[in-house]
Amino acid sequence: MPYLYRMQTIKITGLLLLSVLALRSAAQEPEYLHPHASGKGWHLLFDKSLSNAIFPDSVWTVADGVLTASKDESIWSAHLFPEYYDQGIEVIC
Repeated sequence: MPYLYRMQTIKITGLLLLSVLALRSAAQEPEYLHPHASGKGWHLLFDKSLSNAIFPDSVWTVADGVLTASKDESIWSAHLFPEYYDQGIEVIC
């Protein structure tokens, strides 16, 4: 009987440890992506570092996943979206 009790205790302790590790990794905020943001032809408008954006220096920043501007200035994606050219949307660069 003590052997079975010890084995159950080890199993329960292991499960608790795995649960804590799983919750800890889930608590770290992943980069938010729309549920349909994957697949052929999908491009992010801006990434977290704004390396794929065109904007005036020191105006636009990303902090805690929030895009903010210190002045009323434009920000543009460096990626061209030709699939919208045929939709009658005028893109001025």
